[in-house]
Amino acid sequence: MLRRSTLSLAIPFLTKSLTCRNGTTVLRKTRMQIAGSDVLVNEPNKNAITTQKQCFSVDSSNIQGPLSQNLYETISNETLESLLECCESFEDLQNCPKEFDATYANGVLTLSFGDHGTYVINKQSPNRQIWLSSPFSGPKRYDFENGKWIYKHDGISLHLLLTKEFSKIFGEEISLQECAYC
Repeated sequence: MLRRSTLSLAIPFLTKSLTCRNGTTVLRKTRMQIAGSDVLVNEPNKNAITTQKQCFSVDSSNIQGPLSQNLYETISNETLESLLECCESFEDLQNCPKEFDATYANGVLTLSFGDHGTYVINKQSPNRQIWLSSPFSGPKRYDFENGKWIYKHDGISLHLLLTKEFSKIFGEEISLQECAYC
């Protein structure tokens, strides 16, 4: 009796890299097709700095007073880019909605969670703020204070609010601790 063996080929079709401003690649994500299923493979660079926070270019502990326009642009871009990187890993979670999508373009981060709604997080350069539109908590405007984006009316940071709301969506603890300016 002949046995037919099957050979599973791993075919990479999308690779993204998280790179520090100094050019060091910290993490490569490769989406592969293995035996007909999509698989996301994370490949950390063993020679890179281990935490993403250390890769960002601004030491926020030394900032006093209002942000200059250049500093605002740097910090807000790094904040949104690191949120995108963290949120893209949601696809690996078992409870991730099939309709989940994360996009970032022109200073606007859009996170769609299907029936749970859509988050829009964007730069508001004239005011040097980050604005959030949440399907749960509504609109909020965040100012950069003490190294974090803070909503002045309740003192809660952008990352803390998103952590709480994302944890409710997924039914498990979600961490955004690796994001910039968290």
